[in-house]
Amino acid sequence: MSNTTPTTVSVAPTNNMDLKSPRAGFKLNYPKQDYRGGLAGNFDNTSEAQNVDIVRKYPWTSSNTNREDIPYIQLTEFRNDESMLKRQAMFYGQGAFDTLTGVIGGTLPENNGGSPMQRGQLAVYDEIWSSDNPTGWSYTLPYFSKTQYEINTPTWEKVDGIGQAMSDATGGAADIATKMGGERLASLIKGTTAAANAVAAGAELALKGVSPLVGVVDRPRIFTQHSERSVTIQFPLYNTFNARDWKWNKEFYYVFATQNLFNKRDFVTGLPPVWYRVLVPGQYFSHASCVTNFNVENLGNVRTIQDDNGVLCVVPDAYQISITLTEMLMPSVNQFQALINGDARSRVTVRTT
Repeated sequence: MSNTTPTTVSVAPTNNMDLKSPRAGFKLNYPKQDYRGGLAGNFDNTSEAQNVDIVRKYPWTSSNTNREDIPYIQLTEFRNDESMLKRQAMFYGQGAFDTLTGVIGGTLPENNGGSPMQRGQLAVYDEIWSSDNPTGWSYTLPYFSKTQYEINTPTWEKVDGIGQAMSDATGGAADIATKMGGERLASLIKGTTAAANAVAAGAELALKGVSPLVGVVDRPRIFTQHSERSVTIQFPLYNTFNARDWKWNKEFYYVFATQNLFNKRDFVTGLPPVWYRVLVPGQYFSHASCVTNFNVENLGNVRTIQDDNGVLCVVPDAYQISITLTEMLMPSVNQFQALINGDARSRVTVRTT
């Protein structure tokens, strides 16, 4: 591997494949223990971290040339390095500040880069899934899918009964007023709510008492959410083209599995798995997804081989890799339009040397 300093750029795979050279381009370094006795940081930000280019450099197909038009998916890896309480405080604090600023017609301080719209259409997600802590790893994987685009939206939810809907709305307002020191305002809101509930209850009773009607069936509905989407990436890794193939293939999935496992550090604490920004150029973008399934299947004949460290490994003729990534943010116009204006590509970067 070159000793030059890695740089982070946003590029498509280049035609630099040499199947006679090591496909992975990195040497596997086993994680070391930290002072607590657990594993320290997994493979995060090691000198070997880079883009793992399965499309160009790995034996997933017998074709040694003409891989430039292969559809691919890119993953950039991040890890949360903050506690849940700290992240929640930052998220809700920033949200309240942005909302209040918009209501009063002000502007955000210059050191915040302006309003969310001025910072870009994906900036509204930065306090939810921050890119402050990249692990240094990224992946370019073959991606073949019959689905070009998909949105799943559950049926809009019916508004509750008249009394319940008014009670929920005004009750929330009263709680806010109380917490802000407005006891008299809170009392007024609650009194108004009680009167409104009595009227609403009487109206509902009257409607139900008119024969042969059955009451309020068709109600107003409100949008709640789009369902999160999942993408599944599948490809083989052959171990029989060259003698070294199985070692590079094994080390790829070893690193990927390690990064996506919970890392227990002591009796109480541990490190969470990583998460990814995901891009299929011109087709799909997710600001934050997690691996919900990672499966490595043995294909063909299976034998036992000793690796360079003297460890016996079960090696088949080929590994069948399957990775499912599920979105942790609801699909939105922000993420969809980012595919068109190039904002998505600037958020999914690969490391080169």
